[in-house]
Amino acid sequence: MIFGDCPNCDGPVCNSFHEAGYMERIICEHCDKIYWLKHSRLDPKAYTQSQFDERFTLDEPTKTIKPRPAAA
Repeated sequence: MIFGDCPNCDGPVCNSFHEAGYMERIICEHCDKIYWLKHSRLDPKAYTQSQFDERFTLDEPTKTIKPRPAAA
């Protein structure tokens, strides 16, 4: 299990652990906003939708997520 706070509303959340590196789209049960959770045994990260869009690209047809290149 991954315990933490929603990055949108700071409400407490508990999510099942899948596998390290897995990225999951979640709708908060407190504020009904989307957040993304990167699963990790040591350092899981939660991103708001806008933070996710800044850092990653989502390819819907292939269901792949890729990091965006670092800004120069």
